Formats: sequence, structure tokens, C-alpha cells
Amino acid sequence: MEEILSNLSLATYNCRGFKSSMPDVQKLLNDYQIIFLQETWLAKQQLDNLSCLSVSHFAFGRADHDFNDGLVHGRGNGGTATYWSKNLKASYFSNCDGSIIGLRVFLKKSELCLINVYLPYCSRANTDEFLTYLGKLRQLCEELPCPNICFVGDFNAGTTNTFGGLLEDFCMENDFIISDYALLPQDTFTYISDTHNTTSWIDHFVSSFSVHQAMFNMDMITECIISDHRAVAVSIQCSHLPEFDDEVMGPQPSRIDWLRVTAQEREDYYHESNNLLDQLQVPTEVRHCQNFNCTEEKHLEEIENLYAELTNALLAAAFSAIKPTGKKNEGKCNIPGWNSVVKSKHQIAIAAFRLWVNCNRPKTGDIYRNMTITKTDFKCSFRQCRKNVEMRKATGLAAALQADKTKKSFWQKANNKNRSPSLPALVGGANGGSEIVKMWKDYFKGILNSENSANGSAESVDHSIDCKENYLGLEMPMCSFVSLASLLQKLPLNKAPGPDCNSAEHLLYAGESLLFFSVNCLTCVLFTGIYAIPV
Repeated sequence: MEEILSNLSLATYNCRGFKSSMPDVQKLLNDYQIIFLQETWLAKQQLDNLSCLSVSHFAFGRADHDFNDGLVHGRGNGGTATYWSKNLKASYFSNCDGSIIGLRVFLKKSELCLINVYLPYCSRANTDEFLTYLGKLRQLCEELPCPNICFVGDFNAGTTNTFGGLLEDFCMENDFIISDYALLPQDTFTYISDTHNTTSWIDHFVSSFSVHQAMFNMDMITECIISDHRAVAVSIQCSHLPEFDDEVMGPQPSRIDWLRVTAQEREDYYHESNNLLDQLQVPTEVRHCQNFNCTEEKHLEEIENLYAELTNALLAAAFSAIKPTGKKNEGKCNIPGWNSVVKSKHQIAIAAFRLWVNCNRPKTGDIYRNMTITKTDFKCSFRQCRKNVEMRKATGLAAALQADKTKKSFWQKANNKNRSPSLPALVGGANGGSEIVKMWKDYFKGILNSENSANGSAESVDHSIDCKENYLGLEMPMCSFVSLASLLQKLPLNKAPGPDCNSAEHLLYAGESLLFFSVNCLTCVLFTGIYAIPV
């Protein structure tokens, strides 16, 4: 029975070293469903420590340094981590260097994308790097399939430094709101400098309008005192988020071509799935239920939750370890006329903007006027280019016709633009609507009722189940590790995933922990007669 999530509690904390701030992190885990940490100072070999603090939360982290790279001088630096409650239906994603970790929370009829960020500290030398990260955040906004987005964490951008102005420009250009500026008092500060004994406001919640409208009870957490940063928390009213057209939101099937997955990616998926699955817990009450026709709502809920946590862990591991394969040139926006009309003006505008930033962002003078003029010139040429897309495509084809004496490449381009898929005359030897329907009916009837032995399917099912335990003098069916492992090896590969978005490869290449939790989940189903797994 799926629970409708009403409110979501979220906290962010620059812990300045995970090991020294573990008491503070433990307090946050006791009170909040999602916790974002920055500056964990952990190496890649130490990330397993994150999952030791809570049995009710999943944990995922990224590190900036690796012990295998050689001798480490001093403490580590950077690193981010994310905790989320096991009751949430969510999956995570991250960039390669660990400064950005995203969490997609799937609600009943909506979705919420929360991104944990840790950006470079404010200095002139880091300006280009800071702008690069803002560009990555902008790209995330375009790639995410959901308008409910919130960037949370240590931006190192305050009201009194230059990075703060860059962040405000980013929000203005992309229709975001710095929610903490609006919901907290003006004298708020999130950072206390041990060296200069000064304060600044550099930790933020940068939200889309829909998420900002759903926020309430934002406050500073005064109990967290170990770090030089102060923790900030907020609640989000999920019912106020705009709903999607789909009746039920959930993780979408990832476009993973398992035939192209490298050996390293497969190994990463193996370890990542083991890491997430080891954080699960098998419910004890339903595990010892002796009622064949159990009607307990709690038992139904426990089986559903175990199955959801199991499948979500596999999806999250695959999302993290394997780069999805999409369509050719996916993520690239090819605009006809860009190179000839827009590219040079874009480069001039970027150079003028960086010069303006390096000169402390003056509001008057030649540098300011040059920045505004080049920016306007670029935007006008870009809009004009987008308006005349079809005309430029036709011009390109005409130029190809004129340049190509054989006309071969021209007709290839023309055919690509006018190509429409043709329907096959025969499908599996069947012709016509009714014959094709009958053919598919017989086909699926054959594979879904594959037991054709003389003894019948019931006896076959009895033989494929190992009787391992006895309750009330009766032998109870229990799945075994051996039989389940054998069945996994026989699964057909390179097929479409089921309703839970997991394909056969998700199961086959996962860590050995999958067998333990799958056996326990199926055993609970057989013991109670509760079939809570979606079909």
C-alpha cells in the first residue's frame, strides 16, 4: 500500500570533516528525511563509513581524493554526501568529481529534484571555475525531466562577495529564487570564520518557483556546533508541487545498452549495488508470519517496501555506475547557422562578460557598456537564427545540391529529412490485423505457460521450490539461493524491462547481496500468500 508523502524535511550542513562531525550528523539523521553534507574530507576508500550512522537512511557520497593516487599530504578536502530515508522512493546521480550529487524523489503524481552542491571558494583565481559549475547547473536544469528543482548546499557565494553577484545573475537568467534570502531574516549568517572572526551567508537553497512556493519552516539548526558552518533546514509541502499528467510517477527505464557496457562499468555496478543493498533490512515480523492467508495491512506494507527498496537500489546503482546510452547526438542542440552567424558573437560576448567580472562588475563606463552591447548582439543573432531554422536548412540543402556534382549526398540528406517508417507486410508470417493479433496471442501463451510436462505445472512448481523450514508440523515452501541463482543465469538478456524498470541484466550483474534479499522477499510472499510485487 503506497503511502502518499505529504511533507518532506531537508537539511544541509557543511560538516568540515565527516569523522569529527559525526555527532551533529547523527542529530540530523534523527530529525530529517534528507540530509546533504559538504566537505566530508573522506577518501574514496572511506565512503563506506557514511552508511554506519543510520539504519533508516540510504547513504551515498563522492570523494575528491584517492589513497591509490599516492602519498596524501595533510587532510583530505572537499567531498559531498547525501542521506535519504528508506521510506522515500528516490534515486541519486552525480558528476565525476563529486561536487554535485542529485536526488530525484518520486511522489504520487509529481517529482522533486534536489541537488547537493559544493562550489569553489570565492577568489579571483576561481572565477572561471565557479562560472563553469554554474554552467553545469544550467545544463542539469535542461536535462532533468522535471520543473521542480532545488540546488542546496555551500555555494561560497555571499551577499558581500563577487560570487554572490554571479549567483544572482544565474538565478535571474534561469528563473530561480534564492529561497533562504526570502524566508530567513536579513541578519542571518551560515558561516563563521575562525581566522578573522567574521560571518557570512554562503549556504543557500536555490529553487525553482514551484519548489519555493512549497517551502515552509526554514530555520537555522543551532544544535550543530562542531563545524564553522551552521546547518539549515526546511520543509517542503509535496501537495503544493505541480502535478504531472501521468497518474503515477516513478523511475523511468534507463537507456542502458548492456551489450556496450564495459567491464569496468559492470564491476562498478557490482560494487555499487552491493553497497546499497547492504543498507537494506529484512522486516522481521512478516518474515515469521505463519498465516497462509495473511490479511495484515502491516505485513503487506512491509513486503511492498522491501521490494521497492530492492528494485530502487538496483536502479540507483546502475544510474551511478553506468553511463546511459541514448540517441545519437543526444544532449546536443544543433542550430543551423550557429557557426556562420552566432559563434563569433557568442565568443565576443563571453570575453566581454569575463572582463566585466574581473573588473569587479562596474555599473557604468565603457566596460559595462561593451558587456551589455555584446550580450544584446549575441541574443538578437541567436533569436534570429532560431527563427529561420527551416530556411537555413533549405539553404544548406541547396548549397549541397550546387556543390555535389553527382547529387548523391544531396538526395541522401533529402531522404533523411523526408523519411517515414514503413509498416511490414508480414509479422511472424501473419498478415492482417486479426491474424497478427492471433499470432501474438499464441506466442505469449506459449512463453507464459511454458510448463508442458505430463506431470503438470503444479508439480513442477513444487519441485522448483526447496522446502527448508517447518512450521506447525507443516513443510513451508522457501526459495533457496541455489535455485534463484540458477534461474537468474537462465534469464533471456537484452530484453525490455518490466514495470519496476529493472531488466534481466540488473539482476544478473548485481552483487551477491541481491540473492539474499530476493530470497527473503520471495519467501515472505510464499509464507503469507501476499503478492505485493507489481506485474
